[in-house]
Amino acid sequence: MNISVAVIFFAFAASMFVASYLRGDLTMSQIHRRHYGQKHSGISHLGVWSDILILPWMCGIIWTYYDQWANYWPATLVALFANHLMHSLWLANGPADHNIRVSQTIVAESTVNHEYRLTKAGWIHYFYMLAVMILIIQFYFNTEHINPLHLGLVSVILGLHITLGTLVLNLIRQKKVDMIALLTTLVVWAILALRLA
Repeated sequence: MNISVAVIFFAFAASMFVASYLRGDLTMSQIHRRHYGQKHSGISHLGVWSDILILPWMCGIIWTYYDQWANYWPATLVALFANHLMHSLWLANGPADHNIRVSQTIVAESTVNHEYRLTKAGWIHYFYMLAVMILIIQFYFNTEHINPLHLGLVSVILGLHITLGTLVLNLIRQKKVDMIALLTTLVVWAILALRLA
């Protein structure tokens, strides 16, 4: 494992908490003091905890294979598309937590248009996930000689991150199974299982 890369990703992820704290929506007490209309704090987001505590070490493992990667452009383009799609869907579903803010535009006397935008923490998450996705794509599709232990470990970490950050988070917050979260989780686990086979 490359500890330096893991520490860099850890610091990158930790900056989301810092940005959330500075905005005033890291904890519910901050949200109540600022009178934000959101129901969930930054500290309650399982995906962000996974971003800071799990993914950096996965990236440290993946980086040990960087010398096998000749070209980054295909992985970067695929990661950019997938990351942008993920964040666009996130915004389309409305403000759920500290990574999204709402701006209201009065179109007519009785019409209010809600626009959802990423906060600074949301933009940090955008670029953080872009970097993580590039490494994941390089690891799974552009690395020939992978230690089976590393392949299994990275696959379990990635599967757990997706499960915690989508399915479990939605179960906790919405008190029901979100079909998109369930489908995303199942597809990721299926792809990982195929790669392990």
